[in-house]
Amino acid sequence: SSHCLEHLTDKQVNNILIESYRILKPNSPLRIVLPDMKKMFDSYDNREAHYFEEIRSKQERPNFLWIYDTWLRLISRSFAGHVIDKFSDKELEDMYSKLDRHEYISEILKKEKNLPQYRFVPNCHKSYWDYNKLEKILIGIGFTKIGPSRQGLSKNSILRNRALFDNTAPQRSFILEAFK
Repeated sequence: SSHCLEHLTDKQVNNILIESYRILKPNSPLRIVLPDMKKMFDSYDNREAHYFEEIRSKQERPNFLWIYDTWLRLISRSFAGHVIDKFSDKELEDMYSKLDRHEYISEILKKEKNLPQYRFVPNCHKSYWDYNKLEKILIGIGFTKIGPSRQGLSKNSILRNRALFDNTAPQRSFILEAFK
């Protein structure tokens, strides 16, 4: 899976991972590529403007108003694109300054529960993922040999094909492999 799971809720992803485990043959790999939200937040905290300019440059197209987003709104859109516009920039800044990162994320995603019409918005990010969260879920399901990977360096020779895999924003992604 490459940059797909973040478009689903945590519950939906958990169901997909359980089903993936069920249908994989023993010793088969599951390779997941997701936006590196930790890196985004770390870059925000460290005020690394170059990180965000590269993201913005990809959005300089007609009808993409995200180019005008603050950095924090841009990051938050990466895990809650469907509800982030329900918050003002000041509300986001206040929450981020008062809460730890995971509390901030939870607070924003709570909004979805009160806005059921936003649950089925297509092509929006609906969940936050980092390596530790995903690893914990995979362990709970029964996957083993879970570890980080990099572009073109899969333990599975087919998945090493850079022409087909790991091409979506590799510098802003984390890659994890797990085996049944």
